[in-house]
Amino acid sequence: MELELVIGVTGHRNLPKNSQVELQQKVTKYLTAITEQYPFLQLRIVTGMAVGADWLVSQVALEMQQQGYNIRTTAVLPMPLAMYKQDFSPREQALLDTLLTQIKDQQGRVIHLNPQVERDLCYQNLSSYLTNKSDILLSLWDLQNSDAPGGTAFTTKMAFSPQYRMHHLTHKTVQWTQDTSVPTYVIPVEGQAEGYLTSIKPISLQPAIPKTLVDLIAQLSKLAKALATSEQNSLLPLNKLSAKESASADQDRISEHFAHFDRLANFTQQQVKHAHYTVAGLTVLISLLFLVFAKILPSLIVLSAYVITFVLGFIWYKWRNPNKIKANYTLYRAIAEALRIEFFWQQRALIGDNASQSVANSIPANFSAKQQVVKKVLKQASLAGSSAGCESINLTDLKSIWLHEQLAYYQAAHAKLTKQHKCSEWLVKLSIFIPVGLLCLLFIPVCYQFLTTQEWAGVEVKNWLVFTSALLPLSAAAVEMMANNNSVKELLTQYQSSAKLTQQAVDILAGCENDCHANKVLLEIGHALSLEHFIWAQTTQQKELSAAHGG
Repeated sequence: MELELVIGVTGHRNLPKNSQVELQQKVTKYLTAITEQYPFLQLRIVTGMAVGADWLVSQVALEMQQQGYNIRTTAVLPMPLAMYKQDFSPREQALLDTLLTQIKDQQGRVIHLNPQVERDLCYQNLSSYLTNKSDILLSLWDLQNSDAPGGTAFTTKMAFSPQYRMHHLTHKTVQWTQDTSVPTYVIPVEGQAEGYLTSIKPISLQPAIPKTLVDLIAQLSKLAKALATSEQNSLLPLNKLSAKESASADQDRISEHFAHFDRLANFTQQQVKHAHYTVAGLTVLISLLFLVFAKILPSLIVLSAYVITFVLGFIWYKWRNPNKIKANYTLYRAIAEALRIEFFWQQRALIGDNASQSVANSIPANFSAKQQVVKKVLKQASLAGSSAGCESINLTDLKSIWLHEQLAYYQAAHAKLTKQHKCSEWLVKLSIFIPVGLLCLLFIPVCYQFLTTQEWAGVEVKNWLVFTSALLPLSAAAVEMMANNNSVKELLTQYQSSAKLTQQAVDILAGCENDCHANKVLLEIGHALSLEHFIWAQTTQQKELSAAHGG
């Protein structure tokens, strides 16, 4: 599986003939620079296949793919092909068929959006699709401020400006839910200098790539490398989400994305677990050596062993970087769980053909750039977002197949974590009361005399008692540190909240007679659960591991 950088395309139908060669060269230069700079990412060009700019960029991408560049093309028609061809001349229809065939032959996809009540709304729907799905919008624009719905200026400004997007929402069937600006690279059709759009009033372009886009591509590249490494080294199986025989290609694609990220998360979770045990073990060992030196055997050999172990533990900590592994794990798990919800939505035909109800659009913009990459993975996990091959939703399936299963999962997880938490608390309490009881013996004259006059292994029993009294709290501290590192309390709170939320949904739907209401409840649950995964990821990343220490 390869991660993609999705580049949506918009542009004018009528390009100046004397500028077409230059435009072709500029598009080639731009796409080549991205593919060469980020070789781990596959470039996917998404175009509506209109005459002019769409065809020009598609032909460039297909030619680059033939030359060995890692590029694929997806044709997204704003309506079914037979309807769409009415906007083309007979000669253009033949060329369109040739291009679509070439796209399919070169491992691309051809999909169409559902027809709208008016033809103009079909093009607005395509603009919405490009806004919702693109990581970058490539615009071949004449820089004229036209607001014609579905046109080049309209699409460019919709992608760039959330405020413009909301102001020009003209029809309730066309939804604009993306709350952040899409990086927009404009190539003027009249030969002016190209660049990333920084302002639309007045229009301003800059050649430097926006920092947000740099951060996004860097995170996608790291994810792609991690997936490639996981596929080469991990012995863990791929566990795909179960889809029915009639499942759409999008359901299979989301299921595959989930399987790879779930395996990557499980693999990294094992590394986190090993890191936790190593830090706890080194802490106990270092402290134990110091106690032995202080109370049992004050020799140079023990002191040297203490110092060497401390230094080696610190070197291991710097080399292994357990906090980075932990941060990666939370990211992979958040992606996998968001994909699980996205799969369910896709399976129940809730997303919509322009992806306006995708879980990606419920992720707030105020999360870190690293976590914002989850949005991008969700967007590229499905292409059409349509209802093709999806089962119709009904309350019986809703309650028995998913909600009750989710509730049982959260309740079981809550019970397991509660048991772990109680066990940790029990050990900590014992580590407090037992040493206190042992040390109280020193205040009894008879016991004190016995402890100071008797020896074991050449050491006073009193020193052994003090040693044991110090070792017990140390061991309990290691257990408590493990619980803290595993975020037991935070996970406990999360599962309680999730179970409560799911139970409320079951109660609401028990008295619900309307499938439309069921859909709304489902969407709200999915958005809330997805948000919880991000809150959990943030909390977990804030609890950093420290190097092993003692003494």
